[in-house]
Amino acid sequence: MSNTSVSEIKNERAISLPLLLLGVFLVSASGLMLEVTLTRIFSATIWYHFAFIAISVALFGWGLGGFFLHILKVKKIVKSTPGSLATASLLFSLSIPIFLWIIIRLPATPNYLGLYFITSVIPFFLAGIALAQAFDIYRELTGKLYFADLIGASFGALGITLILGVLGGESTVLFIAALPGVATLLFSTHHLNFWKTKTFYLGLSAILAVALLIAFNSEFQILTIKDAPAKGLYQHMEANPKLHIVFTRWNSYSRIDGVEGLAPPHIARIYIDSDAWTNVVGWDGRTESISEEAKEWFRYIPFHLEKDPKALIIGPGGGVDVLLSLVAGSKNVTAVELNPIIADFVRQYGEKVGNIYNNHNVNLIIDEGRNFISRSSERYDIISLSFVDSWASVSSGGLALSENFLYTTEAFREYFEHLTDRGILVFIRWQVDIPRLVSNATSMMHGYGIPPEKTGNHIAILLEDRPKEDKPTQMIFMLKKTPFTREESLKIKNRSSAYNPIHIPNITSSSPYKELFSGKISPTEFYSHFDEKVDPVRDDSPFYFANEKPYGIPGYLVKLLFIPILAAILFFALSTFYSNEIKKTSGIAFLFYFVALGLGFMYVEISILQKFILLLGHPIFTLSVILFSLLVSGGIGSFLSGRFKEESIPRRIFVVCLLIFLISIIYALALPRLIPALLPFSIETRIAITLILLFPLGLLMGMPFPLGIRVVGNLLKTGVPFYWGLNGIMSVFGSVTAVIIGVGFGFTFTTLAGSASYLLAAICGILISKKLT
Repeated sequence: MSNTSVSEIKNERAISLPLLLLGVFLVSASGLMLEVTLTRIFSATIWYHFAFIAISVALFGWGLGGFFLHILKVKKIVKSTPGSLATASLLFSLSIPIFLWIIIRLPATPNYLGLYFITSVIPFFLAGIALAQAFDIYRELTGKLYFADLIGASFGALGITLILGVLGGESTVLFIAALPGVATLLFSTHHLNFWKTKTFYLGLSAILAVALLIAFNSEFQILTIKDAPAKGLYQHMEANPKLHIVFTRWNSYSRIDGVEGLAPPHIARIYIDSDAWTNVVGWDGRTESISEEAKEWFRYIPFHLEKDPKALIIGPGGGVDVLLSLVAGSKNVTAVELNPIIADFVRQYGEKVGNIYNNHNVNLIIDEGRNFISRSSERYDIISLSFVDSWASVSSGGLALSENFLYTTEAFREYFEHLTDRGILVFIRWQVDIPRLVSNATSMMHGYGIPPEKTGNHIAILLEDRPKEDKPTQMIFMLKKTPFTREESLKIKNRSSAYNPIHIPNITSSSPYKELFSGKISPTEFYSHFDEKVDPVRDDSPFYFANEKPYGIPGYLVKLLFIPILAAILFFALSTFYSNEIKKTSGIAFLFYFVALGLGFMYVEISILQKFILLLGHPIFTLSVILFSLLVSGGIGSFLSGRFKEESIPRRIFVVCLLIFLISIIYALALPRLIPALLPFSIETRIAITLILLFPLGLLMGMPFPLGIRVVGNLLKTGVPFYWGLNGIMSVFGSVTAVIIGVGFGFTFTTLAGSASYLLAAICGILISKKLT
């Protein structure tokens, strides 16, 4: 098939350049928005790690679409034309509501995981065909097309944070379906009488149908999630018919459900992503009315040690720990809640909960806890973190790939430095958490020159001796700024007569904590005592819940992660088999060039995202600011690459990839030291710094792919879809292995792996240059 230009299409009117770029923009934006929304739906119905795999499957769909188009072209089954481009966009639009209908009707359990993923691939597969066709037809405009592609993705990242909050997860999927519908109308303008074509008519009909579905979906529950048997919310509702949902709201990082019908003193329960929950306690606003009952609660023990404590509650949820602070006599309680939806839900109960978040002794702050305390100059008598996740998600491995900067050794140091001289850091979690909390504390105290045998004097650990049948044993871990006195230890012992003490300084200690704190075993020997991975967690690999030896990745999860990779190898082999033209013409340099780009981009992007999560803190800023910055700057770089002359492209490839190699190495080594120093600045300043730091890297990363496509387009008749697909497939490898490397070796190493990939791409640039001369 001969190339088709914007200005000349036989027997048809040309698609104007602005309409073409806007269509690509919409397809790309809808693709990224669908990816993000898919992770939210999967998180709320199955588990977080399956949501991560869904991203990989989505990337696989993009690449598979390119490969499929390449095979069809090689076999001369289809030709890339503006008409087929409009058809592919239409099919993408229609597939999205069908996809939503299917996954809502599938039982939301891991047993149907294969069907979930197959269903998820289809929309991205069609989107991949659409974009691959655009790059194939208008290959001389690759720089501008890639610019529209990246800018569309960047605005998708920015817009999804707003749309999810307004429409909710299911209706957001329907909204996304309208975007490629609009793109279909734009691509249909290649026809002289486009308004009479079936494609245009069907595209317009799809948009109108989606608009009607959105209008009536929330009221009539046409396409909404009604059951997820693997999640605590639906399990509890099935076990207790009195429970009923009274509130549901989404944002870009959670789905919040409010449930009523519980036994007193609880008047409601808040579920995060259908599983982790926090209770709302009924209270009349007078501490004396609930004091006697509250002081008998297990989690009150730390508050019993301090009189009128100045308290910091990180993740207060329904407000139980805030209430306990007030019962203990606190006149200064700072509650730092990440999710504003939770705070809004509690506040709506007003006097029924004593207006707890409007209490004159309580200062509620919407922020991420680690980020907040890094900027705070205050010191507290108690810093408490209680149950920020559910037992079900922990025991299932559902959080194994969820980074959490609240539980790293560096976070412990931040908390420790914000304690008063007699202050106590408190974690209320599960029994299985004890070894890792001890490891973190021991490692952190070692940084102050305090050996394990003295660290034990700062730590007290208690187990609840009366666990509920449907829940595991809870525990309280206390780390005191100064050693516990004999009097304080006795106070804990007397208070814990109904509980099981694991370690109380100068009173009692059980194995292997007794041996560690007496110096009989080293920390390394302590780690080896357990079947799980319990060594300290660092900011560079903040996977606190990744506890399977030797590297933290659950074995069954590794198998799931490699399902799309094995499929990718199969399709790559098939495509290569059918690609005689590529085998004869391009040689190995082009193959390794696009392989390196796919890996390098994902390695650098994912590791940089992890670094800046800590700087910006809040998930909304992480998603919108970081992705927006990288993609916009990449789009600008792609646009500028179109200005390079054809004969200079191989040399430009070498220079650009070499610069990315050098800058990413600098970032890998400098960011771990720079970001902690930037945390005290205001959020506006940190966002500005993020934009400045990411712009040069993103600008350069946006150039190598369109430059390579231009070279391929000039050499090969059918090669563009192949290399589009190859780049997409390698992005699957990159996204999966980036996290594996990050968990096992740290994200600094992941960044360095990305740097090495771009160095390989630079070398390939030299080889390509020699091939062309």
